[in-house]
Amino acid sequence: MVILAAALTVIVAVAVQAQPDDASARGLAAAPGRSPSGTSSARKLARMAATSAAENVTYIRIAAETWQPYFLIGQGANGETVYSGIMWDLLQMLATKMNLRFEIYRPPDGMWGVELPNGSWNGMLGMIQRQEVDMALGPFAVSYQRTKVADFPASIFVLPHRLYLPRPRGSPDLSDFVRLFHPLVWLMVLLSVCVVSLAVWAASRMEAQSQHTLAVPLPAFKVLLQVWASLMQESCEWRGVGVGRALMGMWFLVTLVLMNTYSGLLVASLSFPKVAIPIASVEELVAQDKLPWRLEQGGIILHTFETADVKMYKTLLQGSKGFFPDCFAAREDIARGRFAGLCDVLAGDMMVAKTFSSTGRCDFYSPRQNIVTHTYTLVLQKNSPLKENVNFWLQELQERGWVDQLVNQRVNNGTICKLSPGQEVGQVPPSPLAIMQMWGVFAILAVGLGVGSFVFLLEKMANLLH
Repeated sequence: MVILAAALTVIVAVAVQAQPDDASARGLAAAPGRSPSGTSSARKLARMAATSAAENVTYIRIAAETWQPYFLIGQGANGETVYSGIMWDLLQMLATKMNLRFEIYRPPDGMWGVELPNGSWNGMLGMIQRQEVDMALGPFAVSYQRTKVADFPASIFVLPHRLYLPRPRGSPDLSDFVRLFHPLVWLMVLLSVCVVSLAVWAASRMEAQSQHTLAVPLPAFKVLLQVWASLMQESCEWRGVGVGRALMGMWFLVTLVLMNTYSGLLVASLSFPKVAIPIASVEELVAQDKLPWRLEQGGIILHTFETADVKMYKTLLQGSKGFFPDCFAAREDIARGRFAGLCDVLAGDMMVAKTFSSTGRCDFYSPRQNIVTHTYTLVLQKNSPLKENVNFWLQELQERGWVDQLVNQRVNNGTICKLSPGQEVGQVPPSPLAIMQMWGVFAILAVGLGVGSFVFLLEKMANLLH
């Protein structure tokens, strides 16, 4: 018994000396490309096992790679590895609840994992398949092929993929004042001026020929000027009687409606400019050839498009002009109109929010049309003893709203950018109308002055000739 007690004392002492510091509890970064199954790793696992017996701590190896906004790997001021992101915060919560200690390993190829022709997998799923790690953080989209090599605990996110495009913007020009009415409406207005002028002129002549009135027939040109003046909301005196007065009264009512409608539309267009949306759906995207589109490299959406028997998926895949690493990394290319990107909504909203926070601009537009939806979570080894406990705490954190809070902490701005293009202007404090918005008024005035000057010169020339 004495010998047994002495042996236990030695084991406990060794375990205490091997206890990792706080940095180990927060996770250590293995060198990129380093396999966690080497001799040094085996020795480290032996020390972990000895410590776990004394502290009731579970040590696990975790594969993770950068994917904004889920998991980020950076460097601190002293050169140490720093982790952040939604999945990092969630991992720390799980580690606290489950009393876990872990190490972070990056996949040598930087991939999430796809199945190779020989049945093996690359990326983090390959590390799971070869049992080099116990968990891969991801998050990973759940698919049937992936369930063959890994176990998926309770879902964390349900995210649709949508199209993200450069935000269309309005450019004020002279045609803005004309576009307030459809061309057919303008044609009907001009036609109405001619018809009313002709009818009033005919009524004036008929009234002048009547023996019961003292009316004087009006020249056709004067009638046209009177009708036009009323359309322009000018005050004019009408001395006609009978049919002519009735026609002009009707015309006054029509012009009142027309001009009030035009002025209301003009105020609305200056306050909330209408912006033409060139691409409002996936169908319109594939039907045009001016803006190319790209897909995320190695993502689940690429696998879905390759395997699903859906015509639109095949069209998007075949017409794609290449790939990009992730939406956040490609945000400048998307904003400048180099290509449109297909992103999950969380990554897309993160891209919009971060850009708005740094620039104050809404540079992206997304038609609210879901292309494909996937369930995302982390992955475990097949028949992992961690699955039951991970399931419990993931569901518990979901029910308490902690996952939503983690998302809102990072996507907490840019809500204004979800409005339709042009409407976001009305949500900012009002500012004086600039010359770029009002120069069309002065252009019309200049044209009117030019026409008036030309008519004046013609009158002078006519007087000189007579």
